[in-house]
Amino acid sequence: MAIRIEVCQTNLAKHASTAKVFDRLQSEFPNMEFNIEYIEMKCGGICGICKNTPYALVSKKFITGISADNFYENLKKYLLGLLAENPVPR
Repeated sequence: MAIRIEVCQTNLAKHASTAKVFDRLQSEFPNMEFNIEYIEMKCGGICGICKNTPYALVSKKFITGISADNFYENLKKYLLGLLAENPVPR
């Protein structure tokens, strides 16, 4: 199962700890294939969110958090839900 994660470069620049969140996810879910795309998104009218919190689009779902740790926990919870729906073969 490949998970597509889109990360806005502008948001990533504002929240440098976000890159560490993705490293942590990859180490915690070694059997899951992540396609992390760092793209320059056009403004989506979410300036308050972009300015104050890290976020990413995970398989078209908007995931955010008030801090890097909260962002990580929200991503992890969403990924665990995806795994429950589509278990990774061992």
